[in-house]
Amino acid sequence: MKFGEDQTILKWRIGQIVVWSVGFAIFNILIFLPKVGLHLFWDILIPMAPAIIVVVPGLWRNVCPMSISSLASSHLGWSKKRRLSRGTQSRLSVLGVVLLLMLIPLRHGVFNTSGYATALLLLILTTVAFTLGRLFDWKSAWCNGMCPVHQVERLYGHRGRSSFANAHCDKCYNCSIPCPDSLKIPPTNFKEKMTPGEISLTVLCGGFPGYIWGWFQVKDLAVIRSFVDILNLYYMPVLGFTLTLVIYLIIRKWGSKVSGIQLTNIFSALAISTYYWYRIPALVGFGVFPADGRLIDFSSRIPPYLPVFISSAICLFFFWWFLRSPKEGFSWLKRPEYARR
Repeated sequence: MKFGEDQTILKWRIGQIVVWSVGFAIFNILIFLPKVGLHLFWDILIPMAPAIIVVVPGLWRNVCPMSISSLASSHLGWSKKRRLSRGTQSRLSVLGVVLLLMLIPLRHGVFNTSGYATALLLLILTTVAFTLGRLFDWKSAWCNGMCPVHQVERLYGHRGRSSFANAHCDKCYNCSIPCPDSLKIPPTNFKEKMTPGEISLTVLCGGFPGYIWGWFQVKDLAVIRSFVDILNLYYMPVLGFTLTLVIYLIIRKWGSKVSGIQLTNIFSALAISTYYWYRIPALVGFGVFPADGRLIDFSSRIPPYLPVFISSAICLFFFWWFLRSPKEGFSWLKRPEYARR
């Protein structure tokens, strides 16, 4: 029996309530105990999220607090359930990629050092998610469209090894075509004609490894004092993004022996491995900038090679995960029966 296969909807609802409550608690801690909240959110929750999305993307899709907020209207019968065209959904995905790339560098200048700003960001995103869920059909606008995290799901989540019961959709209403929850192949597979959303994800696939590398070369700022400070937040991530995107496009055009799926897997593995290569040492005081992103300072207690060894092992795991011999694909979630509309 696969994990989650025979779980009852009640158990999933309990899990969703627990996860949403934890998120709500962290939101309040960010306001009333900002230093504690920043560590809980940026140094514990966020470092775990990419690995969860890679290994068990379906589990994440079922319990993501933002999706719970977005789909609350549909579950309660409040949603107007307006249908979105495929073109509109594609443009929302482009907007999601833009939001992702715009928000990440601002961590260094705003969110990493301000619990209030992080709480405000979460409030704004949750409000947008709820509003889109209130207006549009099920997952079409937020969970499968504008959500910045969904862009990472599409990039990292295509090598999952199990499918979970769908805890949000008891029937399939075709709110998104194709439904990302039911796909078994990477959405960045090469095609002659691609939608704007597919193009933006392909660009993200090529540029994200360099973008992550560049992000870790920027130091946290206590205060943004000028427009130059803002430019400095984006300079290295954009430079890295450009470099790896160029490499990706060269391989894509002239690397005849590399398939689209293989190239997607390589760059997905490279992106998440780059993240953990830098993030694990930073958590224990061995980062590029030792005080940034530090959860516990072990710099005087453990040898410097230990974090490197752990990071190396994690990177090897992710490369194995993405590049292992192809087997039958797994969708994130099991598609329920189609509804009559």
